[in-house]
Amino acid sequence: MSPVAACRLLIILPLLCSIMHGTAVKPVWGDPGIVDAIVARVNGEAVLYSHLRRDMQMERMEPGFSFEGPLRSEDYRQLMTLRIDELLLMQDAEQKEIRVDNSEVARKVSGILKNLKSGFENTQYFHDYLEINGIRLETLRDILARQERLRALIERNIGRSIYMDRHEVESFLAQRGEKSLPIEEIEVAQVLIPCSQTLQATPMGKQLRSRAFEISRLLAGSHDTFSKMLRKVRHQDKMLHKPVYLGWMDPDDLLPELRAASVRMEPGETSVPVVTDRGYHVICLMNRRSAHDLLFAQKFRETRIRKLQQLREEADIRIYKPTDPTLSSLIPRALGAGRGAGEP
Repeated sequence: MSPVAACRLLIILPLLCSIMHGTAVKPVWGDPGIVDAIVARVNGEAVLYSHLRRDMQMERMEPGFSFEGPLRSEDYRQLMTLRIDELLLMQDAEQKEIRVDNSEVARKVSGILKNLKSGFENTQYFHDYLEINGIRLETLRDILARQERLRALIERNIGRSIYMDRHEVESFLAQRGEKSLPIEEIEVAQVLIPCSQTLQATPMGKQLRSRAFEISRLLAGSHDTFSKMLRKVRHQDKMLHKPVYLGWMDPDDLLPELRAASVRMEPGETSVPVVTDRGYHVICLMNRRSAHDLLFAQKFRETRIRKLQQLREEADIRIYKPTDPTLSSLIPRALGAGRGAGEP
């Protein structure tokens, strides 16, 4: 999956209610040799070992990755912490009767699936990947819908308690200026065709310039994910000039010529070739964060931390800790009663 797509997917998975709230065990999907078990309960709602395994696989969904065997202790701890936090926030949102638009969820799921597929050479490779890892397309769609619904619930629950006025934004700008921090961030990818200043005036330099214009036209207005950009140029250019993902950055960290070009661009736009002493650059502006966006993101993180601290203090969290990575020792503890010895 591309850095832009995605989506590091933080997912609550739909499973059978008899498994979620009962004491049953069953073979884990894709690995009949491993038995499933309840590894935690959050206010009575069960967390299964297969939840954590599926989270790991979805987070790393990309060509060539296949997850087998038990979770490592570090992964287990991180995934358990994430799962508990998500359940706490989701339960809190549901208690407040916060609702999400199902049609909007479906639209975003379609977009995510499109981005996921774009990370593979072709659609058949994507379906082969799902088959190898024991995932049906409809199951994946259900997982993504659950994830998007969860994300929307959490954003609405936390976001509605955040208030910002003009004076607070101005104070935020002043503070970042004093600390030499950016007041804006942009997400950028570029294609660079190396060409020295001396070479630029030669027939070879003019040929490279024409190639830069071809790449610019190829990517212009496509609003594609980074992985799809890479595939387009790879197909057309045989890997001679491929996009490089620069990520989120301060515009002032760009070369002056590139910074000037980015100021005039909107998210999703691709520049005409920009000439520097390094060669011809084609800039893809993928997204932009204003000072208001940066402040909101900061307040969202702070509010989320406080909310989780409060919910953890009030919640009934029971964790059944394995003594080793295999489920043979995990099952008796997972099906037992009482609060676990520690937290994730």
